[in-house]
Amino acid sequence: MGPPPVGPAGAAGPPPPIRPAAGWYALPITMGVLAVLVFFGAFALLWNESEVADGAPSEGPESGVSLRLEEGYGYFVYVRDGASEPDSCEVVSGERRIPVRLTTEHSWVASEVDSYAYAATFTAPVTGQAQVACRGADGWIRVAPDDASLLYLGLSFFVSLGLMIIALAALPVIMLRRSAARRRAAAVTGPPYGY
Repeated sequence: MGPPPVGPAGAAGPPPPIRPAAGWYALPITMGVLAVLVFFGAFALLWNESEVADGAPSEGPESGVSLRLEEGYGYFVYVRDGASEPDSCEVVSGERRIPVRLTTEHSWVASEVDSYAYAATFTAPVTGQAQVACRGADGWIRVAPDDASLLYLGLSFFVSLGLMIIALAALPVIMLRRSAARRRAAAVTGPPYGY
């Protein structure tokens, strides 16, 4: 058959490499998978907390605010603007009076409430309708579910959305650059032998 035809002068030699390499497709695929995992993982971990966070707040005298509690979940205690923070609080469920430990957990995410100021966070010791009674708060208090989980869910949504946008933008860029590199390689080496 003979040797292959020789291309134009200076065209001999190996074709230029196709860049970016095919391995770059792993980047948008990985980012897409990560976006899905972050989104659904956050919902799986925080769904119950977000359901509790949607519960209604309740206001009343410091001697007893009635609301539905979910054991193991956090609740914020607010006091009237200018009032002192409670010295202690307890949950009254039926005949039981259960003291709760007051902390400042998730205080940074406590909602702004008209005429109230965040005072403390506690973890509910029971599930069901109960009363929260505090001492030293000088008047009415407001008790609301800790809604930090709603913020975390919102953040996970935006992180997932950002990852997905980057993945969807990177995929066509990689495809276009590889296609252009193939055309350049074909122009340098000419058509395949025999065509």
